Amino acid sequence: MRRIAIAFVLCGALSGAPKADLLDGLIFGIKCAGADDTEECEARSKREADESRERLRQSAGAPDTTSRSGPSSNRGERADQCQTVKASGNADIDVAYVRGKSRFGFMTLDEKKHQTKGGYMRIDDDFKHTAVRGTLYDMWDRVSIKPQGGQRHWFYAGLRLMKAERSTELEARYCVKRSQLGITACLNRTLAGLLKRGK
Repeated sequence: MRRIAIAFVLCGALSGAPKADLLDGLIFGIKCAGADDTEECEARSKREADESRERLRQSAGAPDTTSRSGPSSNRGERADQCQTVKASGNADIDVAYVRGKSRFGFMTLDEKKHQTKGGYMRIDDDFKHTAVRGTLYDMWDRVSIKPQGGQRHWFYAGLRLMKAERSTELEARYCVKRSQLGITACLNRTLAGLLKRGK
């Protein structure tokens, strides 16, 4: 019965205040029917429902930064500063892929499994690593970079490399926390540098 009442509260919260108020009396009556003090029970239930509705409103009003272009879940400080980088260059696509892996730490699923050696391994829901040698590389993972003279920063990023007729095309997206905004210039340079000829 409690689950049914909670479901009604959530439905009411999502469908607007008038419907929620209409349902509250019915829900709280059912929920508190067996309580010693029904008035106190209904008042407490109303407070809980109002708090739940407020939390839902706040989460619905927050900017959506966790779409496919960003992480599905942000732990700790919100990673709501996402940027896209597009570039084209003459580097061989396979060379650019190796550079991306070494400079940011993108790993294949097998590499992740090997790194943990049978221990616990958490893979983000959006993890992706598609590799078609000489044609396409498409990755999304939690990666890191260590700017020269600075500390290592961890963040979510996607890297897509495509072989064009006379070049290699890059499209990348990364999401950093507000406290990491100082590394965006370094990230942009490093990503564009994946496509330069030479070492």
